[in-house]
Amino acid sequence: MTEPDFATRDDTWWRERRAERLARDVVATDTCLFRPDQLLLSDAAAALVADELEQLNGRPDDGNEALAAVGLQHWRVPGREDLPEQALRLRAVAEARRDDREGESDLVVSLNHVLTGQPKWAGGPATHPVATKDSRPESRGSAGRPPDITVLDTGYDHSVRAVHPGMAAALRPDPSDVDALRAPGTTELLGEAGHGTFIIGLVLLMAPDLAVDPGRVLDPDGVCDDVQLCQELLEARHSSPVINMSLGGYTFDDAPPPGASRMIERLMPDRVIVAAAGNHGSTRPFWPAALKHVVAVAAIDDPAAPTPPAWTNRGPWVDVCTQGVDLVSTYVEGVYPTGPTTSEDFTRHAWARWSGTSFAAPLVAAELARRVVEGRAQGQPVSADQARRDLLASLSPVPGHPELGLLYEPPVDPRRP
Repeated sequence: MTEPDFATRDDTWWRERRAERLARDVVATDTCLFRPDQLLLSDAAAALVADELEQLNGRPDDGNEALAAVGLQHWRVPGREDLPEQALRLRAVAEARRDDREGESDLVVSLNHVLTGQPKWAGGPATHPVATKDSRPESRGSAGRPPDITVLDTGYDHSVRAVHPGMAAALRPDPSDVDALRAPGTTELLGEAGHGTFIIGLVLLMAPDLAVDPGRVLDPDGVCDDVQLCQELLEARHSSPVINMSLGGYTFDDAPPPGASRMIERLMPDRVIVAAAGNHGSTRPFWPAALKHVVAVAAIDDPAAPTPPAWTNRGPWVDVCTQGVDLVSTYVEGVYPTGPTTSEDFTRHAWARWSGTSFAAPLVAAELARRVVEGRAQGQPVSADQARRDLLASLSPVPGHPELGLLYEPPVDPRRP
């Protein structure tokens, strides 16, 4: 099977349109995306560079429970166009002033990096959801138990109850989990509207009896930041044993984004995180997938003859690969613009075909959650971490492609209606 043709999308138009929407809140450089005027510092680093922060007219953004829990502070530094350089300078000052006192080895100075849902990313390779006449029987739902898996993504849409009633029966949402889908005053779907709905459909295809928490961390443009993700992970700490995150990004210094990485470390080993490896055709560490204890999932085409599409990330930090090309799943109602005069129409049939590591990751996450649920039902409890270790031990490397990790073949073909 070959990668589908997505020539109907006008990439130049789409990227310009997206960049215009994001320009007020996101700084895009050749190396990363970040929030303007925002820094994250460890408590120790902030104390050592207090005078420099004052000279920069910096002020702490108090009251962030999640960051405080992992020893970080959120600072606003107004009007700094050279924020990456300032971060490096502050880090160097803190390092020069450090001593052996307890706590001063933890010297973090970082940007508030922006993370995005995959496959969409300004300037990166991507596909759009393609309308299809295909569909498949939906989940029969789960009987009121707490969630077995959390999908931190764009959330869900209220109309899912009418459009995909089987899915609705499996959801454990709260009011903050709603996918806004459209920009105010428009009828067009935004760039990653329905991203979470598509992923939840794949989870329930793999394991129809799972209960799903559709947590919203991405906006309909597919954007969040390190602070927001850290907060959402804190709230998920009492939720399900498996968390899927089909999102990520790069950092200005290739170090892990401190908020998300520290909170993920706190969740281990009681929670297992599965994350998309990214769609930039790169071996550069893509966070949070590249974290040591996160299951990073790359994409292949056909498990029978596994070959990577050009856009999938790969490298020594990738753990698993599985199908991620031309998958079929649930989508939302609306019109998805692909150019000034072209669009995909989902108003009559809310099913789509879509490609990306975003959609490979939930196949693996669903397998882990299924193992936990089945063990519980059989009276032989299996932790999420044990399920992770058992799954990885059962898989083999991809022949000829060690950079893709181990090959997972799902029990159901997600490309077939």
